[in-house]
Amino acid sequence: MTSEWRDWHDFYLLLGTSSAALVVSLVALVPAHTTSSLAVGIAVVAIAGLSYTTVVLVGLGRASVSDIADRLGYGICPLAAYVAILASAGLAVARPALGADFLALALLLLLAVNIRNAWDLVLAFARRVASQRSDT
Repeated sequence: MTSEWRDWHDFYLLLGTSSAALVVSLVALVPAHTTSSLAVGIAVVAIAGLSYTTVVLVGLGRASVSDIADRLGYGICPLAAYVAILASAGLAVARPALGADFLALALLLLLAVNIRNAWDLVLAFARRVASQRSDT
């Protein structure tokens, strides 16, 4: 990967996790859903999110990221949110009211994590620009 694309890695990482919350919200808003189709739609997004987060966690492990805030923000908290989203898919069938509560909680967690990660990304870019300016 060229350095021009590598510099955008964190941006796309952030975009991927935040778009999952939007997709789940859109799936939940479709008026023609049955309980089963809603549960399947939510489960598909949750499984995709879990897969993506697993790749991110492996990358964090390989990169030897020692900052606990980054491990929580980019790996563990999104993983917990996607597990809760998957649980809400099952609860949508068994206990719909509880499933809706779980989904709301999971999406709020994902939103909070993405706000934190966006702020982290802005700070990282600001530090990089400041470093480049001091080198010239």
